[in-house]
Amino acid sequence: MKLRSLLFALVALAAPVYAQSPTTGAIAGRVVERQTKEAMAGVTIVVTSKSLLEPQTAITDEDGKYKITELPPGDYTVTFYAEETSLVRTGIGVSANETASVYQAIRRGEVVEMHEPPPPIDVTSTDHGGRIDRKMIEKIPQPSRTADGVAANQPGAHNDGIGAAYSGSTSLENRYLVDGIDITGLTYGDVGTPVLNDFVEEIQVLTGGYNAEWGRAIGGIVNIVTKTGSNKFRGSVFGTFSPGYFTARRKQTPVNASSIDVVAKNIYDIDFGVEVGGPIIEDRLWFYAGIAPQLGRTDVKRTTKRQSDCRQLLPNGQMSGCDSRPTTEGGFGDGVPDTDPKTGFFITDNVDSEVRSGTSRALSSIGKLNLAISPKQQAQLSAIYVPSKSTSPATNGLPWTGRRAESMQLDTAARWSAKLDDDKLELDALVAWHHSTVRTGASDPAMDSEPAQTLVGGDLGKWANLGGESARTVEMCTDNVGSDPYPSITNCPMTSRAYSIGGPGSIANDSEDRIATRISVLRRAKAFGSHEIKAGIDAENDRKETARLFSGGAAIVNYGTVVDVTRWVQLAPVDTTDGRFDQTCLTPDSDGTTQFKCDFIEGRVGARGTSIVGRTLHWATYLRDSWQPRSNLTQRRRSLRGAEDVLCRESARHDRPTYRQSHRRHRDEP
Repeated sequence: MKLRSLLFALVALAAPVYAQSPTTGAIAGRVVERQTKEAMAGVTIVVTSKSLLEPQTAITDEDGKYKITELPPGDYTVTFYAEETSLVRTGIGVSANETASVYQAIRRGEVVEMHEPPPPIDVTSTDHGGRIDRKMIEKIPQPSRTADGVAANQPGAHNDGIGAAYSGSTSLENRYLVDGIDITGLTYGDVGTPVLNDFVEEIQVLTGGYNAEWGRAIGGIVNIVTKTGSNKFRGSVFGTFSPGYFTARRKQTPVNASSIDVVAKNIYDIDFGVEVGGPIIEDRLWFYAGIAPQLGRTDVKRTTKRQSDCRQLLPNGQMSGCDSRPTTEGGFGDGVPDTDPKTGFFITDNVDSEVRSGTSRALSSIGKLNLAISPKQQAQLSAIYVPSKSTSPATNGLPWTGRRAESMQLDTAARWSAKLDDDKLELDALVAWHHSTVRTGASDPAMDSEPAQTLVGGDLGKWANLGGESARTVEMCTDNVGSDPYPSITNCPMTSRAYSIGGPGSIANDSEDRIATRISVLRRAKAFGSHEIKAGIDAENDRKETARLFSGGAAIVNYGTVVDVTRWVQLAPVDTTDGRFDQTCLTPDSDGTTQFKCDFIEGRVGARGTSIVGRTLHWATYLRDSWQPRSNLTQRRRSLRGAEDVLCRESARHDRPTYRQSHRRHRDEP
């Protein structure tokens, strides 16, 4: 007789919940006879899912236990077969780095189908955190279009001004992984590669208590798993459009005595793309690929203003009307700029306005191949490529002093896993490469060869004649020319903001590379219960190259009577006869001032002394033992990790290191 019933899950109070890799999970449990509660050995368990490349099977041991590993995140169906008995459990959720506990009691001779999934609770796991699955990403509005922003939804997370921070740490203490690839930035620890949400299957956030195999983080660990192909062709076309008029404008704090006001407005953020996955060779080789361009634009409304001198504060506390005649002629022009009695800010007249725009362009792409070498051996190749370009307008300076930026992130990985000795021995190996570049400069590349020049403490009336302001601004800001209504004051002072007229200043020409490898061995054994022993080693070779240069070789700040010049310099080697070290650099110390022969570094990418290279080697080993003396009791006997970080080299690419040198000259000096 076929019996169908809806039953609640039986969840053990304690179970081993250790994942086999950062990208896959497992299903484990114990099968007993319902009436006698005796363990049922030899029960066949079959798990299937649209996330699974092919069905996976296991057979319970003499204690009725089973475990099926290397399962991609998703919803699974678990079927138990024992002679004429069969029982089906649907809706079993599996997450990366976790084990779903499915304990089952079976009555011989029954055919049962259960639709209620077990609660996703790992009562013996020390991991603190949570996961965001595909359903949550699709059905709940997210604060960001990339996975690192979605991870900020984790309870207890907060934004520290740079990114998501977890459990009291800062956002720069996190670690980010995609399909096992460490994409954490080498310099600051931020997100090295943005991954679009439409390519993501699951996001796991660990905020504390994680196992020994995790390391190199004292904040949160954000583990991102991307989608994978299967035997069924699937795909989608997607797009997101965020118009600027749906975005509330930010309230900016007013700036007193500023003759240039800047208000930024988001015009649009757009991304659209396609993803597809399926079999290349059914039951053997599968693929997944996606591509999505991303476009954005921000308009900056730039308004020039001039101060007024035509009002007085009346005895009733109100301001008078505007009369710019001098007080000697019966007006209110007293040579003091008008101020608002309520705010204390200067009262200004709008002179002119213009809109300067900034744009961003990016392309997110992903590719993945999965190969079933045999039913017990799997291999995977994956790659993520994200190039981007952006421009930002000049707001307080000449139009051509805006900046451009170009970046590129490339992440590739190869992974192999195998199950041996009746699934009692598991091997896992990963080799990954993270590469990124950043290039910055002036929006007009011709300005990259010009020194950065910043004017401080002047007025817009004089600076407007340099060619960056409108004719109306030149006319109304120039003092004592034509029909100047306020001849006794400076019309457009720039005492609170500087004005840029030269090159971009600091130029970036940076790159970083991380080559990582990870090997782990997991062994299940019987000794006073059952043991799950895992050991492994992981290593990284990190390289960072940074450019130290100013456009035109210097950064100049002009205060009117004093000019500060800052340069990168390279000190001469001891007893050198190289004629290029013909400058003298001064370095103060406790005994006075020490003089060194030096060379002023050129403001050109690739010039001698501009490239600084740092390299570090990290390696670590770990060991843990999960001991289960009884089916409802698990103890972690050992969880150890040892690590070493070695600074291999940090030097200038050419000769001696570079240093930053500043000096000041007065206008009357040669």
